[in-house]
Formats: sequence, C-alpha cells, structure tokens
Amino acid sequence: MDDLYDSRAKYDQVELLAALQAYLLYTMMLFFHYHTKDEFVNTDFMVKLQDLAGDVVGKGTVCLTDTTLSPQAWESWIMASATQRTLFVLSLFDNLVNFTVGSPSFIATELAELLAPASKRLWSASTREIWKKAYDQYRREWSLGGQFLISELWVADGQRDVEGRKRIERWLSGVDEFGMMIYSVTSHTYG
Repeated sequence: MDDLYDSRAKYDQVELLAALQAYLLYTMMLFFHYHTKDEFVNTDFMVKLQDLAGDVVGKGTVCLTDTTLSPQAWESWIMASATQRTLFVLSLFDNLVNFTVGSPSFIATELAELLAPASKRLWSASTREIWKKAYDQYRREWSLGGQFLISELWVADGQRDVEGRKRIERWLSGVDEFGMMIYSVTSHTYG
C-alpha cells in the first residue's frame, strides 16, 4: 500500500485512478477484516486515501463534453464515470469509518456538482457502436433541464418539487445497480 501511495507522482491519469481504487479496496478489506474500531482504524490509511483522491480530482473528474451533453469519446466517458463512482464509494466508506469510530459524518458537498451514476445502458454497452447509440439517446433524454447531478438526491422528500421528483424518476428508470445503491443510501438519509 505504501508503494501505491509513494509512487503517485509518477502516475498518469489512468494509473492514478487505478492506484486510488486499489488503495481503497485494500483499505476496505482491512476494515472489514478487522471490524472493530480498536483493531482497524488507522488514520494514516484514510489520510492517504484522501490525498490520492485529491490527486485524482486534480487530473479531472468529468469530461467537459459531459457538462454540455456534446459528443465524446467512449474512453473519456469511461474514465470520467469510473472516477466519479470511485469518489462516491470513497465518500461512503469515509462516512462508515467515521461512524465506526464515533466521529461525525458529513455530506460530501465537494461532490455536489458531479453527475449521478450513469444509466445501465451506457455501462453495459459491449462495443463502441452500442455505447454511441446509448449515449446519443442519453443525450436526448437529458437535453432539457441538464444532466442529473448527485446533489439532486440530497433534497429531503418534503422539500422536493414536482420537477425534482420527475427527474429522479427518470434517472431511476435507467439506473444500474450501483446507481440504485447510491439512491438507497441517499433516500434513507434524506427520505
């Protein structure tokens, strides 16, 4: 784990994301193996995870074309989506660790402008051509009102307007298992 962290300055964007994902997985494995706060919690692990996440964010979390719904490369979309998903998992894990040790948990407001997890059609596309068709349809579906942001799930049910509920329903109609897990957590938290 130290090698992953210490070598981070040499990584390109793909390698840096892979290092963050590997470090996160190793840390989660340790956490669930040593499932009591006295045995596991090593703040150094969590600080290094945050450092790696900061380095990844510095390399970019979204494709600029994602924010405008203009055409983009499959590879760029995969990198942006994988980065965003990794940051969501890191945030959830950070809150779990904080809860376990009795520290306060916080809403990850720094993630508010990230896109919510993309549709299952995009993630299950097995070829570039299938993905392109799915992405073109996705662009058409979200062209009015802008893309669906993760922060739209953070509004308490009683404070959500009709349009907000419709956007959530539209997002849910195509979401994959990861997105459904995120929805479950946020609806439990804010519902």
